[in-house]
Parts: sequence; structure tokens; C-alpha cells
Amino acid sequence: MKVKVTVNQKIIFISWTKYSHHTDLLADALGAEVFFIDNFINSRGILWRLFFLVDYFAKGFKSFIIILRTKPAIVFVQNPPSLAPIAVIFFKKIFKIKVVLDSHNGAFEKPWVSIPFHSWALRKADLVTIHNNQLHTNLKDLANFQKVNFKILNSKLADYSGIKKNEQESSHFLIITSFAVDEPVNELLEGIRLFNSNNHTNIKFKITGNYNRNPELFRKYSQERNLEFLGFVSEDDYSDLLVNAYGAMALSTRNDVQQFALMEAVGAEVPFISSDNSTNRSIFNDKMVLTDNTSIKISEAIEKFIKDRDSLYKNILTIKKEQTEKWNRDFNQVKEFLGIIN
Repeated sequence: MKVKVTVNQKIIFISWTKYSHHTDLLADALGAEVFFIDNFINSRGILWRLFFLVDYFAKGFKSFIIILRTKPAIVFVQNPPSLAPIAVIFFKKIFKIKVVLDSHNGAFEKPWVSIPFHSWALRKADLVTIHNNQLHTNLKDLANFQKVNFKILNSKLADYSGIKKNEQESSHFLIITSFAVDEPVNELLEGIRLFNSNNHTNIKFKITGNYNRNPELFRKYSQERNLEFLGFVSEDDYSDLLVNAYGAMALSTRNDVQQFALMEAVGAEVPFISSDNSTNRSIFNDKMVLTDNTSIKISEAIEKFIKDRDSLYKNILTIKKEQTEKWNRDFNQVKEFLGIIN
């Protein structure tokens, strides 16, 4: 349910990124106007190294102008990059606004956690939302975060009901990656290769993400049977691929991260394979296939998934119901704390 706000309760959401599906969903639920502020210097080469402070200053100035023009009562800010909440917190007293920092795991890791005034901004915020219990457990006893007003609010499930499913039975696994350092992509691809060598199925493995981040892996596995590198795909194409997937897979080497890709799969009612870590165990328990991040275990996980696919589909419907109810409870608590009136 969207929040209906009066003029003096206007909410905006500022994100110093080109786009974030998570932010879009939360802003929509809040009835907030969202502002994505992309880099003014898009190069990550010498121009960025010379002028990155100019880039951040320009985004801070643009945020100031947005708040000045929209006159909100509440400002949500995506964190990281940590300079975004620092900038908005500096404007807090000027504009007499409430500030909520929607904080992802990266906000509490280097380099962002080392930014001057990072901890100060967290303490000065009216509320800091984080996405899972494991992260909260890790943070609450650390000296820098003891005075931070944390609230757990996982990602809102997207509504994929408007996307038409193909009439033929789905025959592809959607492998959701960004080729980031915390994703065991080599082990994942080797696990698929091992599965293919031991099984003769028509299931295709379609891999999203910019494989140019790791061209060696692309060269090594691009000719593998039933494996296709899609590269970057549009939001619409991604949604269509996900809704029509036989299954999904997203892995991480981190123990306390709640991967947004898994919540997208839950929203799309697509069962999945993910890493066996404490966060996933606490949310999904034994209802989904969780695996160690080794090629042998990943291959075995795919075999188990295929064997148990019917029961996993029933489980994903249960998970979707549980997560929807939990998100609604947590979201209502956030609204109540901030004085947002339905």
C-alpha cells in the first residue's frame, strides 16, 4: 500500500546512482519523489582521479537544490556512497527535515566506512535502515555504531504480475551476477561446466552482468555448452528473463549480505540456488537450495534443484507470503516512527 502524504509531509528519496531498483520500490511504497543523481564525470580513468571531488561537490550541490526546491519534510538517502548522507545531514538543520539513511552492506565496509564524518552522519540521522538481522548483529556492539538508530527493513518485493509468461515450459537458469569481487563467479562457472559434463539436459544457463570486468573468465567459458553470457540487459529484458526462468542463481562470499537478486526472485516466484551463509539460512532456512561456494557443491546443488524443483516452487510461494507480511510489519513501524500518516 502506498503512503498518502499531506503537503507538509512530503517525502523525497535521493540516490547518488544512475538507477537502483531497490530504491525505486521503496520510494514508490513511500509515495516519495525519487531523484537519481548520476556521476557528472562518468570516466573512472585519469579524469575521475583528478576531479572526483568536483564530481561529489556537484552532486552535493544538486542535492541541496533539490531539497530547496521540493521543500520535503522527510528525505531518504541511499547509502553508499557515504558522501551522499553526509551532505544531506549537513542540510538537516538548515531545512528542518528528518533524514533516513537507507544503508546497504557496503556502507559499513571500506572504502565508505573510512570516509570522515561517516559515523557522525549515521548518528545524526533520524533513522538508519539496514536489510537483515545478521548485519545488525555485527554492527550493534561496535563503538562507532552504538548510538545509531537502526531499523531492519529488507527490500520490498517487486510486482511481476504484469509480465506475461511464455506458454512453453521455462528451460533456462538465470545466473544473476555483476562480476563483483564478492561473487565466486569462477567457481560458479566451473560448477556449471561440471554439471554439464555429468548430465545431458536441455537447460540453458544465462548469465547477466558486464563480463568485461573479467574477460579471462569470458574467454574460458564462453564456448561452454548450454551457457550464454548476456552482458548488460535492460530492466525490462531482465524482468522477462527472470519471470520466465526455470530457476535462478546468485552467490556471494559474504556472510551478512542480503542479495537483492534473491528478493527479486522471490517476488517473481522463481525458486533459486544461493550461498549457504547465516543470512540466507535465517531467511530461507531449508526452503531453497543453499550451497557452499565450490564447483563440486554448486554442481550438486543444480542436480538437487532439478530433482526438487516442484517442491521448491511451492516453497517460494510460502517465502513470498512470509516476506511480504514481514516487510509490511517493518515498513509500518518505520512509518509510525517517522510520523507518516496513511
